[in-house]
Amino acid sequence: MLKPVLNWLKISILKPFLYFYGMNYVSFLAFLFIVGCASVSPIKKAITSDDVKLKSVFSNLPSHEVQILFSEVFRDKDGQVHFKDDQFQVDDATYFYPASTVKLPIALLALEKLNQNPLVNRNTAFQVENDSIISTFAKDIIDIFAVSSNTAFNRLFEYLGQDAINEHLKDKGINAQINHRLSVPNSAELTTKSVLFYKDNQVIYKTESKTNRQIAPLRMHNLNKGVGYTIGDSLVNQPMDFSTKNYLPITSLQGILKRLLFPEAFPKHQQFALNELDRKFIIDAMAMIPKDAGYDPVDYPDT
Repeated sequence: MLKPVLNWLKISILKPFLYFYGMNYVSFLAFLFIVGCASVSPIKKAITSDDVKLKSVFSNLPSHEVQILFSEVFRDKDGQVHFKDDQFQVDDATYFYPASTVKLPIALLALEKLNQNPLVNRNTAFQVENDSIISTFAKDIIDIFAVSSNTAFNRLFEYLGQDAINEHLKDKGINAQINHRLSVPNSAELTTKSVLFYKDNQVIYKTESKTNRQIAPLRMHNLNKGVGYTIGDSLVNQPMDFSTKNYLPITSLQGILKRLLFPEAFPKHQQFALNELDRKFIIDAMAMIPKDAGYDPVDYPDT
């Protein structure tokens, strides 16, 4: 079951490089789950590697923001799961922008919420109010992992809302603050829209619009990034302030993956409330590449 996840990690997490105007800035995150025993720390191997690209980073750490977290997974003689963590410069109080990695917890929370309603499931057609697109949660989750769809993510975000997202993650012991939609105007709008669910072209369930609480700005290191950014066609010649942006440190991302892959290693209240079919669906979706989801490989190459 780990192979699909490692495939997704390689495609979606091991390359979230953030580039800002006029600044040689890179944020690199790494997660890896291995079953068995690693005789030599993979992090130590990376740090001491002769690879030119790796050496260019590790020989000049002040110019890069590098956090690496590696977890070795093994079972004892009784079959109980244990984790052995290795890390390099991991610091939850030093900010990096989590980019599309926020899509994983949103997909999990959306399925969790769906499971609480006997009228709907991941294959039920739904539509966000005033949107022209009718989709299903199954399709949107596949699109999230296959092509990192922002529009699919935004529909799930609309269904959940900021309050529920952050409260449920906190209840599970996950340190996070997910404030906004992705790549749309007014992305941090606090009022979520109604969501309509359909069967045979008839509305069978409708969520109510809700105004969520204002989220306090983050207080941590490195919240101002780069030397410039764009708003529309205009260039703003100053660092971007990320204090109101999404926050999901790599310790939390790793914790989410652990809960998904090894729910039995956590107390019930810290697990995602997914049935086994939904859990398998998520793990399989994480392994999908664009052509598996029906996308033209010319427009959406696998790399």
